[in-house]
Parts: sequence; structure tokens; C-alpha cells
Amino acid sequence: MKKEIITFTALLVMTVANAQEERRLLTMEEAVLGTGIRTESRNYRWQEEGSTYTWSDENTIYVIDARTGKTISETAVPKEDKKEQSEEPKPYAYSEKGNVYYTDKDGNAQAITSYNEPGIVCGETVSRNEFGISGGIFVSPDKRRIAFYKKDESKVTLFPLLDITSRTGTLQETRYPMNGMTSEIITLGVFDTETKQTIWLDVTDFTEERYLTNITW
Repeated sequence: MKKEIITFTALLVMTVANAQEERRLLTMEEAVLGTGIRTESRNYRWQEEGSTYTWSDENTIYVIDARTGKTISETAVPKEDKKEQSEEPKPYAYSEKGNVYYTDKDGNAQAITSYNEPGIVCGETVSRNEFGISGGIFVSPDKRRIAFYKKDESKVTLFPLLDITSRTGTLQETRYPMNGMTSEIITLGVFDTETKQTIWLDVTDFTEERYLTNITW
């Protein structure tokens, strides 16, 4: 079962960029170094029975068997549905230089956060990508609200790393919580695109040095 999950995940998020755009298992060099690989962005949705998922492009909705990866059915999207969908506000949220932004229905960029303090980062991965965390922004299904991580690592110790990709090697600093020392503090904000207000979830289950995982709507 573990092998199936790993294979399924690789098929979802990785595409080998070669002349034929071939889908195949990754080589060791590709898996470790990322050589010749680019990520592929798709909107997947699990079905209620839990054995299939769907994704859609501009013209078709695909139903996929999660175990085999094979397409079970394809449904064409009616033209009138596509027109109605294109008229709805579709905010696109992203992180840039440690802050979160989104584009409104007119295509204008709007800032959600505006922190300038060193060590405070919003909208990016947290907890050093443990528990499968691979992103820091979560848009609600109706596109109205945008949840995002805020990571305060201003008190985390700076640790020097040797960059061997340069000719003579250079030192770069990263924040790494050594055993027994201060860790990053994570909070979760939810921004409402209509009211332009952000609320912060009141999580009191554990201390401030906690994990916040499995963010979903």
C-alpha cells in the first residue's frame, strides 16, 4: 500500500520534461536533484466513495481510478457552463518575498499581508515540509476566502550552510531550530476577499511551538 501511495503521488505532481513529454517513473538523479523536472498544477478533487478523483481542463472533466491511475470517464463541459464560470471572481493567491497576495476579478494584485520583519514569512511551507506540507496557501472552494500560514522564525538560530554549486563554495545562512532551542511559531490566517479582513484562528490545543497540519476546507 505504501508503494502505491508513493507512485500515485509521483504521477500526480511530476512530469518529466523531455521531447515527448513522457510520463514515467523518475530516475534516481531526477528524484534527488530535480534534473529535467517541472511541477504540473492541476485541481484534483476526491469523490465521496474515496476510490476515485476528478480533475478538469477547459473542456473536459476526467474521473480517475485512484488505484490504477486510469481514466474511467470523460465528460465534456457545456459551453454555457464555461461562460458562466468565466464570469465568476476567480482570485489567484500567491506568496512573494514572504507576503501573500491575490488577484481580484479584474486582474489587479492585492496585498493580504505586508510584513517586513526578518524571519516572518507568510504563505509558504512550514515545519520544514514535514507531514507532507508542500504549500502555504489554501483557497476555499467558493474562492471567497484564502487561508494561509504565517511563520515567525525570528527567534530561530541562524545556521550556516555551504553552497557547493559555486566555484569556490560560499556560506549561506538558514534558520534551523537545533535540539532544545526555540522553534518557529506557526499561525493560520483566513482572509475574506469581500470584507478585505483577516482573522487568525485561535488554536490553543498545544503550546506556541506546535504543528498545524492537514489544512482543508
